Formats: sequence, structure tokens, C-alpha cells
Amino acid sequence: MTQEKQEKIFIDGMRFEAPHENAPDFVKGKISIKIDKLIEFLEANRTPSGWLNVDLKESQKGVLYLELNTYQKGKKGFDVKKRIEDVVAQEEVSEITAPLQDQNEEDVGEIPF
Repeated sequence: MTQEKQEKIFIDGMRFEAPHENAPDFVKGKISIKIDKLIEFLEANRTPSGWLNVDLKESQKGVLYLELNTYQKGKKGFDVKKRIEDVVAQEEVSEITAPLQDQNEEDVGEIPF
């Protein structure tokens, strides 16, 4: 059985570090968050359920990192390219319709009745 290798999606705006060597045993690590970057990442990877799953992994060199868990029950995998296309298309629609919405609000005030 062959398994397709999924593209890794690292969590932009959030990182995990092993605890400092002098940290007490109950400290398991440190999470650092870059708020604006993480919000952007979360919005771009929004799921219909509203949940986003993240895996804490260790590289072959022993470095800890956070990766987006793209597993979906009953599906073979998450189509990253399709998700990116959907996000880009949604942004393009927003760019096109935003001026129309502003124009409609202005036109309503000019109706003579």
C-alpha cells in the first residue's frame, strides 16, 4: 500500500520550544504567538466546524515544531491547493463586491421618494 506524502503546513505565527534546561519538571515547553500572523493563518485555514487541529512533532534532528493536522475523517487527505484556491477566490470576490456595497449605500440616499 503506497501512501501519498502530504505537504507539511507549518503554523505561521505560533511556535513551540522545549523547556529551558533549568525549568522545573512540570514545565513541558513554551508556546510563542505572533498575534497578527496567527490570526491571518487561522482565518486562511478556517474549517466548516470552526476547529483547527495542530500536531506537535519532532524533526529528525530533534527540533520540535507545530504542523497543521489536515486529517479529515472519511477522506484521504486535505487538498492544500484546493483550499488555497478557495481562499484566493473568496478574497477576489470580496475585492469586487466591496465597492458595489459602498455604491449601493450611497445610491439609496439619493432616491427621490
